Amino acid sequence: MKRTNGFANVLFVLCLLSLSMEAPAGETALTVVQATGPAEPLLQNGGFEIATPGGATNWQRWHEGYRVAQAEGLGGMLPVMAQW
Repeated sequence: MKRTNGFANVLFVLCLLSLSMEAPAGETALTVVQATGPAEPLLQNGGFEIATPGGATNWQRWHEGYRVAQAEGLGGMLPVMAQW
């Protein structure tokens, strides 16, 4: 069994509760907004395409960091895995 972060579990439950209390029954909680034109990417290297053995370019570690999962991507994608 994996060790879980208690704070993350509590935060998840609070998010679910807040979502259930926001919109009264029958009202739309989310609305799809149509883009008026092409969007500019907000993240540099958001797909982790540019990477070195030390990590993905323009990404920094947080807590225990992450690792580039070279052989674990699907369809030629380069995933990263968070280290907890």
